[in-house]
Amino acid sequence: MERAADLNDTPTPIHIRIGAPDRRRTFRSPITGFPSRAPLVELILSHYREMPGLSLRINEAARLFGLHEQVCRVVLDDLVRSRRLRQAADGAYLV
Repeated sequence: MERAADLNDTPTPIHIRIGAPDRRRTFRSPITGFPSRAPLVELILSHYREMPGLSLRINEAARLFGLHEQVCRVVLDDLVRSRRLRQAADGAYLV
């Protein structure tokens, strides 16, 4: 005789974190509403590490990272100045 499904037999969901840190779970400034600089830098650099050859223009980068273009441009330009990224002649940001 088959037994009825028991509620205790339900599988426990598994939470797997792959890739970049989730921007929604980082501390946000109460004034601007944006995450602090360090998590943004880590988010951006982790995408470039995960996708070798990634080349993004500012509008593409802002959409991918979930940021306003102005905020994204400031962080990307800082990464270019610190030589962690470079900017191509066409304006694209790449490693």
